[in-house]
Amino acid sequence: MFAADRCFPKCWRHFAGRRWMSMRSMVAMPPDDAARLIAPLFERTSSLLVAHVAPLALCIFLAGRSDARWPVIFLVLDLVLLVSRVALVFTIRRRRDPSPEALLRASRPYFGVGMAWALSTGAFCGMCYALLEDEVSRLLAATLAMGTAGGSASRNAATPFFAVAQVAALLAPQVAAAVLHGSAHWFQAAQVLIFFVALCSIIRRQYADVRQILAARREKSELAQRSEHMARHDTLTGLPNRVLFRERLNEAFAKSRRGASCALLCLDLDHFKEVNDTLGHPVGDALLKAVTTRLLDSVRETDTVARLGGDEFAIIQADAEQPTAVTMLAKRLVEALGTPFDLDGRQVVVGSSIGIAMVPGDGEDADTLLKNADMALYRAKAEGRGRWRFFEPEMDARMQLRRALETDLRRALAMGEFELFYQPIVAVASRQVSGLEALIRWRHPERGLVPPDAFIPLAEETGLIVPMGEWVLARACADAVSWPGSPKVAVNLSPAQFASRGLVEMVAQALRNSKLDPAKLELEITETVMLQDTEATLTTLHRLKALGVRIAMDDFGTGYSSLSYLQKFPFDKVKIDRSFTQELGRSPQSNAIVRAVTDLCAALDMTTTAEGVETEEQLEALRRKGCREAQGYLFSKPRPAADIAGLLDKLDRESRAGALVSSELVPDPLV
Repeated sequence: MFAADRCFPKCWRHFAGRRWMSMRSMVAMPPDDAARLIAPLFERTSSLLVAHVAPLALCIFLAGRSDARWPVIFLVLDLVLLVSRVALVFTIRRRRDPSPEALLRASRPYFGVGMAWALSTGAFCGMCYALLEDEVSRLLAATLAMGTAGGSASRNAATPFFAVAQVAALLAPQVAAAVLHGSAHWFQAAQVLIFFVALCSIIRRQYADVRQILAARREKSELAQRSEHMARHDTLTGLPNRVLFRERLNEAFAKSRRGASCALLCLDLDHFKEVNDTLGHPVGDALLKAVTTRLLDSVRETDTVARLGGDEFAIIQADAEQPTAVTMLAKRLVEALGTPFDLDGRQVVVGSSIGIAMVPGDGEDADTLLKNADMALYRAKAEGRGRWRFFEPEMDARMQLRRALETDLRRALAMGEFELFYQPIVAVASRQVSGLEALIRWRHPERGLVPPDAFIPLAEETGLIVPMGEWVLARACADAVSWPGSPKVAVNLSPAQFASRGLVEMVAQALRNSKLDPAKLELEITETVMLQDTEATLTTLHRLKALGVRIAMDDFGTGYSSLSYLQKFPFDKVKIDRSFTQELGRSPQSNAIVRAVTDLCAALDMTTTAEGVETEEQLEALRRKGCREAQGYLFSKPRPAADIAGLLDKLDRESRAGALVSSELVPDPLV
């Protein structure tokens, strides 16, 4: 007896003291999980009917064998509770896909009615055990109490607090009645208590299994949601990607058919590649995140901002008064993205160019609209960046011409339609030819001779400039070997060509194949090349210099001119841009700039060459300012390779004739 008194309180503390039995455990879990635990209570009615029919049958049995009224009272009460529980169940089942919140609200009255049934049934069985002397009736009552307790434990195991409360309400009166009957019935009380502890253990294990199943389902659902989110959103910025963007654009088209207006803005960042190349990709990623924040701050919650890839973004502005709203938005975006970004203490300045297409009007489907917005973006970038442009129908025609030109360029490269022209570079003092600059021309079968400014920008944009430049270098080296007098040959290197791998090897190969003296090859680069990755650029320049070739800075004085370039690398020559040459004698500023550049280069042991010389006056001004070389129409226009031998002979004769005239004009000091 003493051991039993100590054992049962310990067991009760083991089970009743656990958090799994408390109502808080269900309140703390996600609503969806709690609803899944409660939902089976409203799905199965067969066990519910059995739980009520068994007490009803015992009530009828006892009412027929005794004159007591209390079985009838319990009979009526059980019928009322049965009708109430069934009504609650069917109220929920009539709803189609009830929400978790609805299930949780319905569970409260259901649990209340269920506890009332457990208390009444337990009290009925306890009274049967306590008041009846018939052993058969007592046995039936005890069997009913334990059977219904087992059924409740099984049916309600997913809601352990409710299951244990019902089991306790059903069995507690049995224990109390057995204890009150004296020590002869204490064994019965102990059996019921042991049965209660066993049921609690079963409930606990079943509930743990159910929670594991729910956790696995939840994990699987969260994984599916993450996968779905990743498939439709950009991993870096969290913005919608092309997939979700296309869905939103199709939705906007569907609304436009019902009369709604919509605007599509395509934008990319100006000079983003320079940020990646100079500061590294981590800074570039941080910049994209900061840009995303500013974009989201500039739009409404109903607008869609998507990242299409790289530094390309798109915005769908719907349900707004157009084109006023989209114009104001484009202005806000250009201003917001033009403000410097502070990235870990670095001031990064970029801009944005925006192309705009409208619905309806600029496209009948998503693909056409996106293409037209992209063409407007291309126009905005071509006109100077940091601006926005609306799509215009003639843009499509220009784009078609551009695509046709690109196709013709690829064919021309394969068919050998390019040829080289050469323009002489002369010494200012003697007018003798010191070199010739190679200039590419395209002899189109239909358009005739196409100047370089009509196709070089497109070649650089498409990457065709790299194989084209390789051909120019090889051809120029081969031509220079045969020239009389062995003048130097100057070849331009574009930024795209300079940034490509294998440039040094390509130059070395051209020299080996042509057997040209490396000192006779002069490679001209623009200041744009120096804006690229400085360390890699200087390494490549030094490797080229090690081959023995000469390096010239072309178009000095334009763009991002910096004297630091001349300090970082020992150029052999600096070419003064034609814009300064043409203003000589007319602009004091040009005179001062040319004088400063020639003096600086003379101090650094660099040759200066003035481009665009067209008059004798300009040549004389350059001679007075100390410029060593000149190039321009005064001496010759660019000529085909076949004419170079005759051109060199002609210029040589003119140079000698000029020298002879100059010597005759000098007075003899002995006369």
